[in-house]
Amino acid sequence: MKKVFYFIAIATALSFAACKSNEKQEKAAAASEVTSEPKKASSQYSCPMHPEVMSESPGQCPHCGMDLEVKS
Repeated sequence: MKKVFYFIAIATALSFAACKSNEKQEKAAAASEVTSEPKKASSQYSCPMHPEVMSESPGQCPHCGMDLEVKS
């Protein structure tokens, strides 16, 4: 019975680890879309906590995951 419990615990831990690695890949893909330098455009989006993160389209900050807001 202990072996079954350990097997289930290990399988659960591995599935959580797989989900975390998928989140890292998604964040890395989002980071490649968001640039660190501001560009000349009609509307710029910036992270409230990381103002150096700029984008031409709405999205999420690659550092903290907050929604980018229109910079005034």
